[in-house]
Amino acid sequence: MSEPTIRDEKDGTVTLAPPLAAAFPVPTMEAWRAAVEKDLAGAPFDKKLIWQTPEGIAVNPVYTRKDLEGVAHLDSTPGQAPYVRGTEPLAGVLPKWQIRQDCLLASPEEVNGAIRDGLARGQTAIGIRLDNASRRGLDGDDPRAAEKAGVGGMTVSSINGVRIALQDIDMTLHPISWRTGSAALPVLAMHMALALERGYNPQLLTGSVECDPVRELVRTGHVRGGSLNLRFREMVEMVEWCARHASGMRPVVVNSNPWHNGGASAVQELAATIATGVEYIRRMVAAGLSVDAAALSMIFSFSVSENVFMEVAKLRAARLLWAQATEALGVKAEGGRKMFLHARTSTNTKSRFDPYNNMIRSAVEAFAAGVAGVDSLYIAPFDEVIGRPDDFSMRIARNQHLLLQEESHLSRIVDAAGGSYLIESLTDSLGRAAWEEFQKIEADGGIIESLRKGTIQAAIAKKADERRKAVASRRTPVVGVSNYANPMEKALVKSHTPRASFLAERRVRLVRLKSLRRGHELRAKLAELTETFKDRHTGRAFDIALVAAELGATIGEICAAIDAAAAPNDMIQVTPLPSMRLSEPFEILRDRTARWTEKNGRRPKVMLLPFGPLAMRRARADFSMSFFSAAGLQMEEVEPIAEAAKAVARVREVAPEVVVLCSDDDSYEAYGKELLAQLGASRPVVYVAGNPPSADALKAAGVDGFIHIRSVLLDELTGLLDRLAIS
Repeated sequence: MSEPTIRDEKDGTVTLAPPLAAAFPVPTMEAWRAAVEKDLAGAPFDKKLIWQTPEGIAVNPVYTRKDLEGVAHLDSTPGQAPYVRGTEPLAGVLPKWQIRQDCLLASPEEVNGAIRDGLARGQTAIGIRLDNASRRGLDGDDPRAAEKAGVGGMTVSSINGVRIALQDIDMTLHPISWRTGSAALPVLAMHMALALERGYNPQLLTGSVECDPVRELVRTGHVRGGSLNLRFREMVEMVEWCARHASGMRPVVVNSNPWHNGGASAVQELAATIATGVEYIRRMVAAGLSVDAAALSMIFSFSVSENVFMEVAKLRAARLLWAQATEALGVKAEGGRKMFLHARTSTNTKSRFDPYNNMIRSAVEAFAAGVAGVDSLYIAPFDEVIGRPDDFSMRIARNQHLLLQEESHLSRIVDAAGGSYLIESLTDSLGRAAWEEFQKIEADGGIIESLRKGTIQAAIAKKADERRKAVASRRTPVVGVSNYANPMEKALVKSHTPRASFLAERRVRLVRLKSLRRGHELRAKLAELTETFKDRHTGRAFDIALVAAELGATIGEICAAIDAAAAPNDMIQVTPLPSMRLSEPFEILRDRTARWTEKNGRRPKVMLLPFGPLAMRRARADFSMSFFSAAGLQMEEVEPIAEAAKAVARVREVAPEVVVLCSDDDSYEAYGKELLAQLGASRPVVYVAGNPPSADALKAAGVDGFIHIRSVLLDELTGLLDRLAIS
């Protein structure tokens, strides 16, 4: 290609054109700042444009190369330590992230059908969540399981349920992950027993079970059976057996979700999760395992919320932090320093109301996970927080993976965020802050001691309270819930498993199972399991549990046999960290309104009464519409009425529970006083939209409240429902 030239029109001479860039002056940040401040018209730059995140990180409106000065990881490449850009040279491309859609259905038969359907339609990994009874080590016929069996996942008691769930599925073709709660050891034993029964070499199996005692401790304040030492002993037994016989199975899952759903900032979430992984390695090494075997036994599962840039940075920083932590612990195996990173879309960002917004939220969250280069991903069905997911919601969730991989081409680029001034700066800032927070946990004695003392719970509770207040006042909007709510939406109709007949059938199956087993042999094996766990020597217990599983032992029986080995003085109890969804306080308001509606045959009515100048009455009517809709109240805006006397007749005609005056500040006092005087004592609740100078006079005249941009929405609506006796 010839170089560009310029012809002089007067004498016809031809000269080489200067480079295009030379024709424009290089702009400076100072010139940009001056132009921005001119547009701000006196508003302070720092206050208006610099965003302070919940993590305490200042996010600027624009980034340049200067923001990356001192960032140590910039020269790293994918597949090389500290693994910020991925743990493999083609991370996220070869292979693509695993499409792991966990099945939450109740019966093993349903689960088997859903798995086979998912694998036929693009799913590449299998996930099965146990029900709330099994996750606590209880069988379906245990009285303590009455409210838990069949809730939240698959009801399974013995290897028979595992057989049915995995019927006609090649256990070596896809990673199989079990979300087991405290039942990790018996489920792993049943999984391995089934594999051996079918003739598979255990070394060909891949996947995980969810041994994560710290998660149990954070969620409930205790662990199954009360003994944390026994729970760690179970971990060691599983890891030791898998290291010898099934190295593709990872028995330890370090979950970030108890911290995430408890309201932790990204810094706290990272620090607590890394501290948990470090605690697990130390416990396993103290029990005699090698540090490399301990590190290779783990995967990390992070929740991903809707803040795309921060979440991409969080996941990239997680790999960096784990590389640093494992180096400090002396891990030599390269695979042990590489974090296997599973992600799941956040629970605390989802809502029961306007639930189709959850599809959009999960798509954004999944996008962040894909850009960050996760190894596997679970996209929660949009109706998961409402009840049992159906075929439609499961299909949409699965297709979100496929759209991101196949149509958006996220799986064609390794670390697409790499080099972004913003993402790299956030990754570095988050990593530094999280490492500092991690060191505080270490100084407190580690994650277990921090939980015993309540230090970490208090710090996260403080951050969670700040976030709740931000949502309550609409500084942090929840679309369709606190902002832009649709009070007239129709609730999703969910199908439910008939509990009485379902539980009765499960009990019948358990009775039949127990009647057909070699009871004497099984009881002897369970007693041997108890004695083995009383012995400090490790390495035999899982083999015994494996035989017990083959003999038909149930989850409850295996867990009870292990728990019987607990020493009386070996119990732990801590303050649990309650989980939260951001929309829950508003859902409570909507539920209160729904119950009142069901009782009275109509919704509580809010009448917007506009008058005065058009611009202000329109703006304040729109504000009020959004404000009261968040409680599910019926909104009715009448025509503008200039005279208070005429407005009285309209109020009596509409007969609302609430009237909101919508006008400019100067028009409120005279109009409001006359309206209230003529309405008399038997009147609806009256609000004024705004905070006018005449507020005191209007209060004295009988105005019940004022709503404006500084109002705490949740408090105002809660107070209103209380006043209306909507309980």
